[in-house]
Amino acid sequence: MVRVAIALILACLATVTQAQTQDIVHERPLHVRHFSGSVVDSKGMMVKYATVELCSPKDHHVLASTFADGNGYFSFDDKKYGKRVEIRVSQKGFNPARYTAMIRPFGDQHMRLVLHVAA
Repeated sequence: MVRVAIALILACLATVTQAQTQDIVHERPLHVRHFSGSVVDSKGMMVKYATVELCSPKDHHVLASTFADGNGYFSFDDKKYGKRVEIRVSQKGFNPARYTAMIRPFGDQHMRLVLHVAA
C-alpha cells in the first residue's frame, strides 16, 4: 500500500516537472533599447499578469523580475544588467518562453514576447 502511494506521488511529481520544462526557446536574439514591452499569446491577444524575469545568460540567475499589467505590458528600470540577458516569461495555462535580448542604441523600443497555450 505504501509503495503504491509513493509511486503515485513520484508519478505526479514527474508530470509537474515535465510541464515546467517545456520551455519554448527563441534562438534569434532581440535587439532592444530598453527592457520593456508586451506579452501576447500566439493569436496576438494580450496576456495579463504574466511573470517576466531578466536572467544572467551565464548561470541563469534571476537579475530582476516583474509582472505584466492588466494590459500585458511590462517594463524594467534602466539599470546596468549587462549588454546581453536572458528573458523568461511565464503564465499559468501557457508554455514558458525564453528569449535572449541584447541592448543596442539602435534597437527596437518595444519587445513582444509570445506565449503559446499549453497542451
